[in-house]
Amino acid sequence: MVRVTLESMNDTIDLTDNRALRDVLGRFGTGVCVVTGRDDDGNTVGMTCQSFMGVSLDPPLVLISVMKTSRTLPHLKTSSGFAVSVLGEGDEAISAMAGSKAPDKFDHVPLCPTEGGHRVIDGAPAWFVCGLEAWVEAGDHELLIGRVVEAGPAVSDRRPLMFHDSRYASLLDESVLPVAADLSGLLTATGADTWF
Repeated sequence: MVRVTLESMNDTIDLTDNRALRDVLGRFGTGVCVVTGRDDDGNTVGMTCQSFMGVSLDPPLVLISVMKTSRTLPHLKTSSGFAVSVLGEGDEAISAMAGSKAPDKFDHVPLCPTEGGHRVIDGAPAWFVCGLEAWVEAGDHELLIGRVVEAGPAVSDRRPLMFHDSRYASLLDESVLPVAADLSGLLTATGADTWF
């Protein structure tokens, strides 16, 4: 095994160069989500989001990161909460439309209502309806922690839409790269409930 020391890491970036930092951050592959809320008239508003993660199973909490300048942000911080729809492979057009500034963008996105009245992407491999639990200012973003009050679908065979290195990507077939190693020695806590 080759161990890299800090002294050998001489190819660093200028952290004041936002493009360079974005490029390095982009090497971490993420899923793509659409976050929706409601405006004062009850209309669906929202945006495309990469910064989404599960935080806790008990209680069920998730987190999204939203730019402070986002027009959607105030609508996500209301008492009606927000919904997160995980996009599936083939949903690139939905991602682009939901991320646009078109005022009627959700007229062109397939939505379906949840029992609680939120609207999520029809056919999404996963979706979560959340009440706002807390938010934290973090630089030019706000981190919104949502308590999950509805989630689904119970079963889906759709793969998630991935984003890596500033482009959409797909997962490889799981059978191509099975996990062959015992990873338990790398974890500080193991067990049935360790991973989401």
